[in-house]
Amino acid sequence: MREILYLMIGQCGNQIGAKFWEVIADEHGIGPDGFYRGDSDLQIERIHVYFMEAAGGRMVPRTVLADLEPGTLDTVRSGPYGCLFRPDNFAFGNAGAGNNWAKGHYTEGAEMIESIMEIVHRECEACDCLQGFQVVHSMGGGTGAGMGTLLISKIREHYPDRIMCTFSCYPSPKVSDVVVEPYNAILSQNQLIDLAEQTFVIDNEALYDICSRTLRLKDPTYGDLNHLVSITMSGITTSLRFPGQLNADLRKLGNNLIPFPRVHFFVTGFAPLLSRCSMSYRSESVHELTSQVFHRHNIMSACNPLMGRYLTVAAMFRGRLSIKEVTREMRAVKSRNSPCFVEWIPNNVKTAVCDVPPRGLKMSVTFIGNTTAIQEIFYRLGEKFLVMLKRKAFLHWYTAEGMDECDFTAAIANVSDVVVEPYNATLSSHFLTEYSDMSFVIDNEALYDICYRVLKVDKPTYGDLNHLVSAAMAGVTTCLRFPGQLNADLRKLCTNLIPFPLLHFFIPAFAPLTSRFVQTYYNHTIHDLTTQIFDSKNLMTACDPRHGKYITVASVFRGRLSIKELEEEMQQVQSRNSAFFVEWIPNNVKTAVCDVPPRGLKMAVTFIGNNTAIQESFERIAQQFRTMFGRKAFLHWYTCEGMDECEFDNAYTSMLELIMSLFSLPPYSMQISEVVVEPYNSVLGQSHLIDLSDESFTLDNEALFDICFRTLKIQHPTLGDLNHLVSATMSGITTCLRFPGQLNADLRKLGTNLIPFPRLHFFVPGFAPLTSRYGQAYHTYNVHDLTTQMFEARNLMSACDPRHGKYLTVAGMFRGRLSVKEVEEVITDVQNKNSAFFVEWIPNNIKTAICDVPPKGMTMSATFVGNTTAVQETFKRICDQFAIMLKKRAFIHWYTAEGMDEAEFDEAFTNVNDLIGEYQQYECD
Repeated sequence: MREILYLMIGQCGNQIGAKFWEVIADEHGIGPDGFYRGDSDLQIERIHVYFMEAAGGRMVPRTVLADLEPGTLDTVRSGPYGCLFRPDNFAFGNAGAGNNWAKGHYTEGAEMIESIMEIVHRECEACDCLQGFQVVHSMGGGTGAGMGTLLISKIREHYPDRIMCTFSCYPSPKVSDVVVEPYNAILSQNQLIDLAEQTFVIDNEALYDICSRTLRLKDPTYGDLNHLVSITMSGITTSLRFPGQLNADLRKLGNNLIPFPRVHFFVTGFAPLLSRCSMSYRSESVHELTSQVFHRHNIMSACNPLMGRYLTVAAMFRGRLSIKEVTREMRAVKSRNSPCFVEWIPNNVKTAVCDVPPRGLKMSVTFIGNTTAIQEIFYRLGEKFLVMLKRKAFLHWYTAEGMDECDFTAAIANVSDVVVEPYNATLSSHFLTEYSDMSFVIDNEALYDICYRVLKVDKPTYGDLNHLVSAAMAGVTTCLRFPGQLNADLRKLCTNLIPFPLLHFFIPAFAPLTSRFVQTYYNHTIHDLTTQIFDSKNLMTACDPRHGKYITVASVFRGRLSIKELEEEMQQVQSRNSAFFVEWIPNNVKTAVCDVPPRGLKMAVTFIGNNTAIQESFERIAQQFRTMFGRKAFLHWYTCEGMDECEFDNAYTSMLELIMSLFSLPPYSMQISEVVVEPYNSVLGQSHLIDLSDESFTLDNEALFDICFRTLKIQHPTLGDLNHLVSATMSGITTCLRFPGQLNADLRKLGTNLIPFPRLHFFVPGFAPLTSRYGQAYHTYNVHDLTTQMFEARNLMSACDPRHGKYLTVAGMFRGRLSVKEVEEVITDVQNKNSAFFVEWIPNNIKTAICDVPPKGMTMSATFVGNTTAVQETFKRICDQFAIMLKKRAFIHWYTAEGMDEAEFDEAFTNVNDLIGEYQQYECD
């Protein structure tokens, strides 16, 4: 028997693979328990190709399930067909790849590869005559792309004469939650060119298009996409599993489809297309099936075959069909479309017929095309790759795992060779990262502004400010705590938001913003939420994103949202605000959706913006630092504790292995100040945080008071009101750590997606809906309202205006029963509306996470985390105050008495000012 070993790698590979096994088990009459209950000898005639018989006649799939984290495998194991798989064929790690190809290929994946190969060897030894391997994986992720290609290379070393076939899911612009997908795809493509014999290109964008246009599904889910992929894979493997009139094995299939060894990338299609829940089928003819399968709308790759030429084509028919009729129809199709076929291959149409139709159908056909039009996919990825590689964006995540920049140029050179065979586009791919350096800049000034202006709180207190911060933080962490439709962990969030190691300071926001004691919410839409979170008055950092540019943005939606609507909204936002986004990152808006809304809300969105405007916060702090350091004021308090003054200047130290998410509160504000030497302390602390912390959430009492006054309408806000806002935001940011969600993340992945450069990790947080701590009635908000609120500058908890800078990256942590699609659409819309406030050189700079569990008293909420250059306003303000005091050497004796040296103040001040300059640098293209 010609056996095939099926390997499922990574989250995408295991989800698609699990569905594939459900389909073929049903076709072969195998129940979830592994025992045969079929009614035809044809079902078991070739069953040993994919199944092996265990004790008691139980059929066990010939498969290996591998992932670098256990979550997906646990889901497969607990699924309806979980008992079908051999328990010791599950191989998983605990660290994850964090969307980092290098981590999956060189570090975490390399540590695990031997254990996977042991399973492969055991399965191969159980075969009588191994035909080859089929690998299903993603090209955009860290595990599927990185470890997947590593596993393929290892298998090629041990089994060089066996066929290697891959089902590779390529990234797409409309369905994307990983910023560095072009990097991962090009690196994987570089491997597959020489290691694989057959690669079936599956594109999420095309699958979504089929669901929307052909199947008329309003809110397609990954389950719908996996259904399409599984029936196509079932059709491709039909000739391997069932007897037929014109059958073929893997080697014959390759011989008829691949004119050159390196040109082995196929597009696929299937007819008739039906939704997975459809129970009634139309009666199709061979003519209708053939016409459908050649139509571009039925192709599962985002390319138009009419824009290229077919080298070879294969069609796998199933059902009681006449070979003569099939051959006649295929010739007729080729004749009608002769300009779309090359002339130098006379018989370039391959046909196979299997007598066994799919369950519920009388006949079907699966299409495999080797067409030059596939270059559209490679072009698309190549353009994004070149835009980011020009800036060396995100490269630090790969070099940290042992890669060299020359590896990228070598990969491009190899892929470029494919251009003449005949692919003529440069492949590219985004980076994924392991180590995250993130700072969520929460500014009390911005929080106060939110309370005053947005929540109409006359006297906002720290409780009100803490409420905003906690709501934002709860939203940021939603994807860690709740399952969702497009979930991500913090590592992936960081990967999508940090193009360079230095720019990892985020401006957060949340929508809908509510005071902490309000229990009723307005009924917001995704559009409302997306608009709100991109509004500078909703940002929790006192910097104006319009004074900078967004590098990346992330939005975490919460609630039962439509993925499609969400993506449309996010795209519209970015389009409307294109001037505020850097141009050299194509997809710099990241979106995540958690089905669980915040307590009391139907939907919410948390915004995280990596905007160059965050430099406003840094400049404010640097100014305060210089003011005091010039006078050596308060230095004695530090020097008497063993510090030296040079420590103020010499504050850079590397911390690569430990992820620290710091919610940093720049204390000094024109409205709130209790400590004279706050500028000294802030600048000295900032200087250390630049390199010692991975994530700093900047909270500003001035912003918190402003939120209480203007947004929450608290006439006499107390520290309790401010603490309420901060706690709400922090709760939102940590949501993904405490609850499961749809697009969850841990701290490392959050930093990876928000910090483009190691030093730029100061985030501006926000929260929506903003409420005062004693408010018991909440308005009913929707995703649009939440998103809109948390992007408003007055809702940010840092005293900087995002409109004065640009978002580098943004994260939105939504809580509540929200639709992933709606969240993404609203985030896209908000980003489009505020595109001028986003840097363009980070394609997907909005990271979203969704936690299904809403905050208490709400149906939904959103926590915003923004890395914006406007945060420099906070730093500038403090630095100005610092310089005034330092010039007179005021209070310096308190620091020198503790062992510090005056030079430390100068060094710290210079360090913070350099950081401000870096934000200004990356604000410009």
